[in-house]
Amino acid sequence: MLRLLPDIFRIITREYGDTYEISVVDFIKYLEKIDKDSLSPENIRSMQAGGGIKAICDIIRKQIIGDMTE
Repeated sequence: MLRLLPDIFRIITREYGDTYEISVVDFIKYLEKIDKDSLSPENIRSMQAGGGIKAICDIIRKQIIGDMTE
């Protein structure tokens, strides 16, 4: 989750401007997008076999922010 904070921060400041004071509520809006079922123990185990933490982070990033090229 910590790896995603800079990405979320960039999106929020792009949307509201550099002087906007980001609150926890702003981050929660993005974190609520996580599909908790995709992080089930079975899914985590299969992701760890295929790429570990990076694979898990990539799945969460896509759920929270989507494609960063948009």
